[in-house]
Amino acid sequence: MTLWQPLLVLTLVWGSAGQRPPAATAELVHVGATLETTSGVPVLEIDCATFELRVDDRPRPLRGCVNGAPVTIALLLDVSSSFEYQSSIPSLVDELAAGLRPEDRLGVGWFAAEIAPPATFTRDRQALSAAADSAADAADDVAGPSPLWDALTATIEALPAEPGRRAVVVVTDGRATGNQAPFAVAARGVVLAGVEVHVIGRPFIRAAPDRMAPEIELANRPAMLALASGGTASGVGQGFQDVKPRLRAILAGLQRSYTLSFAPDPRDNEIHRLDVRVHARGVVIRAPDRFGVR
Repeated sequence: MTLWQPLLVLTLVWGSAGQRPPAATAELVHVGATLETTSGVPVLEIDCATFELRVDDRPRPLRGCVNGAPVTIALLLDVSSSFEYQSSIPSLVDELAAGLRPEDRLGVGWFAAEIAPPATFTRDRQALSAAADSAADAADDVAGPSPLWDALTATIEALPAEPGRRAVVVVTDGRATGNQAPFAVAARGVVLAGVEVHVIGRPFIRAAPDRMAPEIELANRPAMLALASGGTASGVGQGFQDVKPRLRAILAGLQRSYTLSFAPDPRDNEIHRLDVRVHARGVVIRAPDRFGVR
């Protein structure tokens, strides 16, 4: 268990990366798992029998194992007044678009005082360029809120329910402020929707839970949610010089990951503990810690 996870337990905000691989049935739950060696080299081929799933500490048989499923990404951009790189938005969108496979799709949304979730998911470069220009035009020069939880909730609702991995990639240099929906509501929505969240932004603060002040916890919540959902949290500092490499790494990880399927208990609209393991020497796994079934 990592340092920030006890905080998530206390607030019931565990995430899930449930995905729907091709030909899966609606009765199955699908979760994503990304494998690397201890030196960071991607593991692209592995015997699916090496995976082990436990739900609420009980073994659960694996019903499916797919590698390289289609990817649908919602790129969610914070364009509030603290957003320092409005002119870079088109190039950031182009960076992701350039790496899409024929079966992948991308949508672009943004948030500040107003929220605009992705309206279209496509790999058409002209349509994505137009969406990027709209995001750049929406950049807010007036001091105002950054309602991340409201924007995340709206974006998850906009993500199409279709085969493949689904993820939200948030690029922000601020904190979540001015929200109508509280953190716990947004996080529960992530779990029940089975969406993987990645956050690129202000470096989050690492501290032992027993010494973590409330204001530090608030600052760390985006990173906490991302890691619990099976995603990543990357601090890039001021200027965001490293955003493009982070975007490339996130996309590559999604494209090479495994989608594991299992049969859930009756659909109870509750959040359940999930433990995904891989029994292979020298291999580490990144996977969600919770899942929910509507």
